[in-house]
Amino acid sequence: MKTIISAIFLILIAQSAMAMSNETLYKDCKLHAKNGFSLAESEGDLELISQSYCEGYMLGIIELAQNICNFYKSSKTDSSAEFRDRWRFAAYAFGTSAENDNLHAIIQSFINWAEDNPEKWSYTPHAREWLYQKWPCDIE
Repeated sequence: MKTIISAIFLILIAQSAMAMSNETLYKDCKLHAKNGFSLAESEGDLELISQSYCEGYMLGIIELAQNICNFYKSSKTDSSAEFRDRWRFAAYAFGTSAENDNLHAIIQSFINWAEDNPEKWSYTPHAREWLYQKWPCDIE
């Protein structure tokens, strides 16, 4: 159990090791939105890479957060109370009900948050500030 929790937190901490900033992600995602959320609309390889980076980052965050939420939901019926409580905290803190088919709305949500918080552009992106609050895991 401790190994699973440790692995999740190490994955989340490792996001900081990539040295990506909110500003970088914002610029990549803003370009993607400007191009109608279509990789086919990229003008050259650099735009394609930037747009792909935005989509890939968002899909990775969504997948991780969905898995945390879903694991908690599956643990509610066949696990000890202590185990459920730990996963309940993880689902509350890092889980999401966002779906991959809402990808454009999720990207736009990040763009809106970044535009409203330019003082955080130099920080490492943390989905807690813009994804989990808008699409929280249904932990009840």
